[in-house]
Amino acid sequence: MSRIAVALWLTAIARAVSFQQAPRDIVLRPADAMLAEPFTRIHSIRELADGRVLVSDNSSETRLVVADFHTGGVRRIGLQRSGPGEYRVAGRLLALPADSTLLVDEERGRRWLILARDSIVRTIPPDHPAIKAAPGDLFGADRLQGDFSRQRIAAILASRRTERADTFARLRGYDQHVQSNRQRTFWKATILNGSAEEQVQLFPDGWIAIVRVEPYRVEWRRPDGSTIRGTELPWEAPRSNATEKRANAERLRKRYGADARIPDFPWTDRLAPIRPGSHGTPEGNILIARSQWSRVTDTRYDLVDRTGRLIGRLALPDSERVVGFGPRSVYIAVTDGDGFQTLRRHPWP
Repeated sequence: MSRIAVALWLTAIARAVSFQQAPRDIVLRPADAMLAEPFTRIHSIRELADGRVLVSDNSSETRLVVADFHTGGVRRIGLQRSGPGEYRVAGRLLALPADSTLLVDEERGRRWLILARDSIVRTIPPDHPAIKAAPGDLFGADRLQGDFSRQRIAAILASRRTERADTFARLRGYDQHVQSNRQRTFWKATILNGSAEEQVQLFPDGWIAIVRVEPYRVEWRRPDGSTIRGTELPWEAPRSNATEKRANAERLRKRYGADARIPDFPWTDRLAPIRPGSHGTPEGNILIARSQWSRVTDTRYDLVDRTGRLIGRLALPDSERVVGFGPRSVYIAVTDGDGFQTLRRHPWP
């Protein structure tokens, strides 16, 4: 190859690299509303068309409420029982068409409740074909054919109306330490500290994001079944050494005080890049909750677009986390020194 050809080739590479913009730092604008109501554990939110918000407070005193940021009013919906229109553990809230919502009863996960605006109008029992087709956790609902994305060992699309279930991806779960007695009459599986399971998010338009752990990247599945495989995203993959274990203990003591219980569980070899808490954004990207480690002690998120490219980063204090989005807003749960949470709304950039 001539020197001129080499020079042109290097110039083309430099231009291609320079064209890829560095991810921007996302700075949220000041909150435009905040609820004074204390919660014990905000698990999921769903913004309604009139601006009110459904909130599942998933704790020992579980409840589902509708909150009005304009008046500050909070009203409970349904009762914590096992009858029709009732739930044992208020779980994930998924937006459905026409201002309706699906609530997962997470008492062994397998009852769904349908809400029209702020009223429970239907209970779907565990023997319904859609629940039987794919027992697992829900990670989104689309508006195309009424399908769900549900994760267990595999990622599955299961129809709400039929028994059809299609496996579209194999996922890596948590690392586990398995023990058994000599007779092998029982097994005990312990999830290793620092590990993570791969995540799936189904978007209203039928696109699906799959967040991979090793290597750290995002795959996108289009509604027609074709796949976009994003490039590998930066992650240091630190070893779970004494430094990381001390940093974890310090975080827990900072959150819960000097008497914080430090779990004595075994650790994975290297820390995973993600943790639970990723969300689809209004514009169709995915905001990924990143792991904390000795060099990153706050709450951080990566914003990845539908080409798999890292386009932004969001950093929040350790006491704050993203719990969901509205069409133009992001909702932040803020935990105080006593462990109670409040809900704050910000304009989404």
